[in-house]
Amino acid sequence: MAFEELLNEVGGLGKFQILQMVLALPLVGIAACHILLENFTAAIPGHRCWVYILDNATGILSPDVLLRISIPVDSNLQPEKCRRFLHPQWQLLHLNGTLPNMTDLDTEPCVDGWVYDHSLFSSTVVSEFAISGTCTAFAPTFLIYCLLRFWSGCSAVAIITNNWMLIAEWTRSQSKAMVIMLITCAVSIGQMMLGGLAFVFREWRTLQLVVSVPFFVFSFSSRWLVESARWLIITNKIDEGLRELKKVARRNEMKNAEATLNMEGLRTTMQEELEGAQTKTTVFDLFRTPNLRKRTCLLLFV
Repeated sequence: MAFEELLNEVGGLGKFQILQMVLALPLVGIAACHILLENFTAAIPGHRCWVYILDNATGILSPDVLLRISIPVDSNLQPEKCRRFLHPQWQLLHLNGTLPNMTDLDTEPCVDGWVYDHSLFSSTVVSEFAISGTCTAFAPTFLIYCLLRFWSGCSAVAIITNNWMLIAEWTRSQSKAMVIMLITCAVSIGQMMLGGLAFVFREWRTLQLVVSVPFFVFSFSSRWLVESARWLIITNKIDEGLRELKKVARRNEMKNAEATLNMEGLRTTMQEELEGAQTKTTVFDLFRTPNLRKRTCLLLFV
């Protein structure tokens, strides 16, 4: 509770905490979009094999007729997505509604590519490549796209987690539940907002840019945020931690605290945490006690 005493001294819920949430919550919401982004950018649209007589020829026959002689049907009587007839099956036009045995007809894979249904998505990763962040929208190959999306995913989780911890750390105990609820709401709103953005921006590159470019805008707001004073103090960067505490006191207009905070008082207040930080710990300490072991396993599962 030593840091809690310092927090009450510099202001546990004031202008600084409000500014912190105003700047951090939109960023958390945008980062949450990236968690579910591939449900839209990598959606699999309806598709079938490209066939010359169907997709590159003109004539008096309708597309439905040409589709029937070019693409076999599956068990649900729907056109196959990845097979086509080796040769046009003209005899299928004279069956009077009867269904032939498709296994007797020669078929082949989609050697010339696919034709995609663009009624829902104008383009997706699947339709473009036939199968991070802003750079992902300019990825020339599927491999580069996967690498960039990997880093985007790692960054999104880090942004949400770091903002979550910083907001909770700089808020007094009585208000922690409220701010954690606001962070959770920001994540939910961001994920709901993604559905609306995907409805407006049907091209995957545009959608990728729309949810990535705001990160650059919000990066300029970092000058108004502060580091974790507790972490700075327990890692023996006490002067930097003191500077962050004074910055918070100044923004919360706690002039007395800004004047009285000093290195000696900080060491005295945080003595117990400083001594605890000297103890060497390993990842195995998470499994040393029953309660901590249970919580660690539950979090790893989640």
